[in-house]
Amino acid sequence: MATTKITGNVTNITSGPSKMDLMLSLFDHKPVRRHVILRGKHESYSVLIDSISIEDGSGESWLFAGQARRTVGFFTPNPPYHKVSGHYRTDTRKGHMEFLD
Repeated sequence: MATTKITGNVTNITSGPSKMDLMLSLFDHKPVRRHVILRGKHESYSVLIDSISIEDGSGESWLFAGQARRTVGFFTPNPPYHKVSGHYRTDTRKGHMEFLD
């Protein structure tokens, strides 16, 4: 099965997790790793957060890196994860995410 390269594809995030859910996705790995759902205009992604850094000192603006895959229906096989990085604001629950591979 061939994989499609999506490098440079930028998705605007229109809805995402709260600050607490974002924190738990990074720190809580028992018994399985938590993911967050980031929604775009027409799609949603399951994201495993690998790192977060504060962006501007507000406590609401974050730079993140991780692995994302598009969420699909119950009977559809899950697509592979791709490396991503992005910016996300927990007060507005908006941002953007760029696919790196």
